Amino acid sequence: AVYVAFEPIPTYDITVNVNGLGTVTATVNGKDTVITDNKLTVTRYDDVVLTAVPDAYQNLTGWTLDDKDQGNDSMTLTLTDVTESHTVTAGFAASQLVEFRTVVVNDEGGSLTAKAGYGEKLSTIDASTGISVEKGKNVVVTAVPNADYMVKEWKINGEVQDNISNTLTIESLTEAVTVEVEFEALKLCGITGSYADCTVTVGERIPDDYGTVDLKQIRDRGEITFTVAPAEGEYLTELTVNGVNCLSDIESVGDANKVTARINPDKSVTVTVTNVTKDIALTAASGALEFRTEAVDLDTVPTELEDVYSAPEEMQSDLRAVVKETDRRITDDRIILFDIELQYMAEGSLTWVKATPAQFPADGITVTIPYSDLGSDVTSSDDFVVIHMFTTDMNGQTIGDTESIIPVKEENGLRFTVTSLSPFAIGWNKYTGSVTVADSTNGKVTMDSTTAQRGDTVTLTVEPDKGYTLETLIVTDESGNELELMGEGNGKYTFTMPASKVTVNATFMDDNAMLNFFVDVPFEAYYFDAVMWAAETGVTVGTTEVTFSPEDICTRAQAVTFLWRAAGCPEPDSICSFSDVPEDSYYAKAVAWAVENGVTLGTSATTFSPEAYCTRAHIITFLWRAQNSPAADIENPFTDVEPGAYYYDAVMWAVAEKVTAGTSATTFSPDLGGSRGQIVTFLYRVMAE
Repeated sequence: AVYVAFEPIPTYDITVNVNGLGTVTATVNGKDTVITDNKLTVTRYDDVVLTAVPDAYQNLTGWTLDDKDQGNDSMTLTLTDVTESHTVTAGFAASQLVEFRTVVVNDEGGSLTAKAGYGEKLSTIDASTGISVEKGKNVVVTAVPNADYMVKEWKINGEVQDNISNTLTIESLTEAVTVEVEFEALKLCGITGSYADCTVTVGERIPDDYGTVDLKQIRDRGEITFTVAPAEGEYLTELTVNGVNCLSDIESVGDANKVTARINPDKSVTVTVTNVTKDIALTAASGALEFRTEAVDLDTVPTELEDVYSAPEEMQSDLRAVVKETDRRITDDRIILFDIELQYMAEGSLTWVKATPAQFPADGITVTIPYSDLGSDVTSSDDFVVIHMFTTDMNGQTIGDTESIIPVKEENGLRFTVTSLSPFAIGWNKYTGSVTVADSTNGKVTMDSTTAQRGDTVTLTVEPDKGYTLETLIVTDESGNELELMGEGNGKYTFTMPASKVTVNATFMDDNAMLNFFVDVPFEAYYFDAVMWAAETGVTVGTTEVTFSPEDICTRAQAVTFLWRAAGCPEPDSICSFSDVPEDSYYAKAVAWAVENGVTLGTSATTFSPEAYCTRAHIITFLWRAQNSPAADIENPFTDVEPGAYYYDAVMWAVAEKVTAGTSATTFSPDLGGSRGQIVTFLYRVMAE
């Protein structure tokens, strides 16, 4: 059943106080709201904006919020996502008056208008002969040039301002101010040149008071930004602005007519020209391009990487190191370094030209490296690592960073797609190991090959003698790690070849114990129900399709994996860094989860010992910690469980919860290896619903 409980939406009081002559208005979630008896009642997560309104000849001296000074920089105070009550105070005081005057240096060039007020509530004033203005008010002065004139410069109290627009704003007037404007003859600069087959779109103009966007104009000493795009389906083949090549990200030197270019993802180019003093000379062309890649040995530092590497040996060493960090089995003799260059040939041309970033296809370029370029014995069966070093800032990476690219192994070569080129490192690993079947009685195991490369699927065929059935089938690598077996039916099993030799062990038993789908789990066994639960819930699938091997001692890896699966296979935050827990092992996530949840800390700071036996003390402690280490108040029945032992509280809890009664009335046998039957039974008694 599902139950839903509702509660009233909380409300909060905003107390609004006023010190001095003035009032405060409010909006809640953008709607005007009346403040009643100095209070404003709002609901949880409302947005509140309070606005100070000084009386005539008064000014805002400051806000306080819950007795904390908020200053007087703004006539408004904003409370976002309200979750508690607040007290707000707006202070007002008589305004101090300051002198404000406007001066037009050359009347023939134009005139001035001015407005003053608090916040955005401005009123027109005549300051041409001087006027008293309250401190704290904002003042906006607007130049009105006559025809064929423009603002030359603004001055405030004799100091030239960095502003050539028609508007000058002074926020919160604090002293006597004289504003001067001088006009000069209007001078407009435009974008000229040859760019008929491209699209030029004007973006921002600073200032935008003069000329028109349509005519691509900007006033003298202004700044203009425009984007040059190639024709549909084509690429820019030429782009110069004032003689500067803009087919890559660039920033020119100098003060006047400074050019900055940025390559966009759609292969258009955005150009900004600052301090424009002359017409902008633009030359642009686009066309359909044919691309190819050219791979050569990486024996020089690309120009783009010269600020990162002073010698090619440094760059080569870094690339090799990244390959070997990605796959530690790869050695230097199996790493090839390439400088891969993208080239294009324009329509109607017979010459291949090195491409620029502006000509790199937006959806990337596909590179194919023949296996023969890597080595005579390299084939598609090998494992490959492809590392690319960036020569431009892109995709959140900076020049000199590297990325790993997943290649596609085709019949004749390695194929991968990239969004930029040069340089690359390609490494590969090849392993061929033996598959050995140990001698067995009452049956035999054959295999489809006595050797296999890493990653190959090896098929085993089990043939019991008449009257016998398979009891156990275990495949281990040279380190003794058990490999996962897949039952294919009709006596066939498969496994994936690791990077080591493999041994196959099989045992056969009388074919008369088929009491359930595990031939070695009789109905009367104490662990029968536990094994059935474990198999049905995926905690374990047994040692083979038909055997569980209840008397086999569990390893620490198996025990933690059983516990993790019983908990629902939660994803860990990260894979732990134990040196003896490979990231691709079947127990890697289980161990990481166990460490993150305090179930185990490993056998040392750097090891977990996955193949070590899991003792009875280990598994009971793991279970106890997984249940958040509950306390148990019982008398200790065991002579071999000493107070102070790391497993003491866990064993007491297990006895209290009837997880175990020990190996006798007075012994628990903490150091005895836990069998698969015992451990699954402990899990079942604690975690089965």
